[in-house]
Amino acid sequence: MNIETDIDQKKTKSLIILAVLLISLFLILFFVGQRIIIKHRATGAATYYFDPNSGEVDAGGKNITVKLNGDGSTTVRAVGFTINYNTNDFEIANLQCSGAFNVGVPSGATITCAKGGGEEETLRSGISIATFTLKRKTGETSASGTLSFSNFSAYDSSGNALTISFSGTQSGIFCYGDSCTSLTATPTRTRTATATPTRTRTATATPTRTQTATATPTRTVTPTAAPTGTVIISTVPSSMVLQACGTNNDTRSFDLYLNAGSVLKYAKVVLNIDPSKADFVLSGSRIDASSGFTGSVEDLENTGTSSSSYHRIAISGSNSSGKSGWFKFATISVKANGRLADGGLTRIVVCRQEDNCKFSVSTDGSGTGYNFVKEGLEFEVYFNCDTALPPSTPTPTVTPGGPTVTPGGPTNTPPPGGTPELYFKVKFQAITDKKPDQKVKVIVRHQGGTSKEFSDVNVTANDQGIYSGNVILTDVVPRDKYEITIKGPRHIARTFSVNNQTANCAQRWGITLAAGRNDFDFSGLILEAGDLPNPNDNWRQDGVANSVDFGLIQSRLSKTDADSLRVCDIDLNQICNVVDLQELKKAFVNKWDPCY
Repeated sequence: MNIETDIDQKKTKSLIILAVLLISLFLILFFVGQRIIIKHRATGAATYYFDPNSGEVDAGGKNITVKLNGDGSTTVRAVGFTINYNTNDFEIANLQCSGAFNVGVPSGATITCAKGGGEEETLRSGISIATFTLKRKTGETSASGTLSFSNFSAYDSSGNALTISFSGTQSGIFCYGDSCTSLTATPTRTRTATATPTRTRTATATPTRTQTATATPTRTVTPTAAPTGTVIISTVPSSMVLQACGTNNDTRSFDLYLNAGSVLKYAKVVLNIDPSKADFVLSGSRIDASSGFTGSVEDLENTGTSSSSYHRIAISGSNSSGKSGWFKFATISVKANGRLADGGLTRIVVCRQEDNCKFSVSTDGSGTGYNFVKEGLEFEVYFNCDTALPPSTPTPTVTPGGPTVTPGGPTNTPPPGGTPELYFKVKFQAITDKKPDQKVKVIVRHQGGTSKEFSDVNVTANDQGIYSGNVILTDVVPRDKYEITIKGPRHIARTFSVNNQTANCAQRWGITLAAGRNDFDFSGLILEAGDLPNPNDNWRQDGVANSVDFGLIQSRLSKTDADSLRVCDIDLNQICNVVDLQELKKAFVNKWDPCY
């Protein structure tokens, strides 16, 4: 009996020991899992900046790297951001991921860069994220402006957003042409520690750019300060060219900059223009929010002598805190009127009458005024029309619901004489056989800066999954030097610059559009999935594949209702499933070299 009792006691002890071991193992696994969760949810900090963050853009462009200074406490799989810049003065080319984050697909000036292989990278000092070339705007000879970031975010290996505190300083001024001369004396570029450097790698100096995590990159090209009690007004750029062919004339903008030698609390500037050649577009003219000034752009009465008449507008605003130094005060929009010969010229006169320009240091706008100094008194506007327009014709009537589709291919009402009609083929990612019709967006851009967008263009698939569509290019002038961008319903936009294009990098502006039918085959490059329509944002596509798109699919897995299919049915098999999720992930895995 004692022997049986001993055996039972041993069994009991063994069971207790086993239970303790199992509980210990569970607790170990639990806390390890919690550490992983905490690791991915942990807050960190990182500073982003351009390298270099200012300077002159030469004829070939300026190569710039986007970098991060991290504190070493956080690991990420991907980083996304948008580069903000003035598209009237600059262009961004060759935007691509770099360094450890070498996988990504750009959309315009927005890009998400990931580390390949599903791995994560520790954010440390001076990590390269992406590179691009800042170029002069085609047709412009002088301009200046700033680059800045927005929508900086980071993601883990599952596509989940991380709570990292990103911070960065808007860059200094990039410029070219005469604007570099008017904005600054010769920029200091010393690398010694004894002067006040614009860029140094030493720890003892007081740098505006260092390679340590504590640096705050602010290498700014600054203009010569205005004298105390004086405000200098200037226009950037100092001139521009507008297409003026009589129809679909250019509308472009320029900026008004103020350089205040003392604290400025109120400003009023009056501009004059000859409306027979060009006129102000009030809806596109505004006080710049970054200036801190609030006010309005007011349409004044016409005035002038017996031989000329001018249209005047007044830009006035106040800033209760005041502002000094050089800053952008307003953006002014101008549109060409009528058909004007090549080389034609008009001028926008700043403050035609001296008392039209008022600057004040008092809070109510009635105090002691500043001396007013005009830099570049007349903003010059040149006109060109390099291709004769066809005779004007009535706008074609479009039947609601889009073009009629027949088994033999899409057809439209014949375009009016002289108007181009685009017939095109495209191929969507994951589609290899006949699928339902889709709607795409078509954007036609000319090298001169004009563009025209056509939404909800119907496309129909053949048995090989190649889609065909056509659209009448209303208000598009028949000529050469075009590019065509196609954006699918769940896809990242792709720009085509030649017919039968098979490589991402091709001749710029290589498309010629003639009056009548134009056939183009763009099916050699697939439209990659990734930019899903968001029903929580009025079905908007935000131009980038990121964690938001992952969430849109994950929350709709196994759903077959119409709204869900509109969001995430990438392979068009009438269900949202893991196949669609895998296709979306290819946007982070596939790597092609962006050229423009």
